[in-house]
Amino acid sequence: MSILPLVWLGVLAYYRQSRSATWWALALVLSVSWIADTVAHWVDPWLVSTTYPLVQALVWAFVLLPSPALWRFVAALAVTAGIAVALDGIGRPDVFVRTVAWTGLVILAWPHRQLRAPMAVTFGVGWLAWIAYSIAPGWATWVAYQGVRAVGLGVFCWATAPQLARAR
Repeated sequence: MSILPLVWLGVLAYYRQSRSATWWALALVLSVSWIADTVAHWVDPWLVSTTYPLVQALVWAFVLLPSPALWRFVAALAVTAGIAVALDGIGRPDVFVRTVAWTGLVILAWPHRQLRAPMAVTFGVGWLAWIAYSIAPGWATWVAYQGVRAVGLGVFCWATAPQLARAR
């Protein structure tokens, strides 16, 4: 499901409706979870679940932040990862990692008006849905989380959609 934005931008490009590199970067950020789900078949799923939000945040930061701010953000993510590794076995340290990484994603996107809605839905509301699933794992909370992800992908596609021709 999360590779949909890359496919969507590819279709738009095929029809000569190109989008900026920022939208392609966001599509890549969204597709990281698909890559993580695939890698989790061969690598410890806890490790994958804990690290892929950091990868999403790093990709996004490399696109949006100037160099001095980028390295401070990378340092904050490294400290977050270190704390998560230190907390392994004490519960759910991946909650801490997702909270820092996904909050960073939303904050970095906020100054960009067109990016706010896709990021706020996918990573803001998505974080809340994921926390609900973490607290009470089950079909209802999993479907709610996946539903929020689907809506976020829809908002991305809507935000990048070509302008419709108005009837005269």
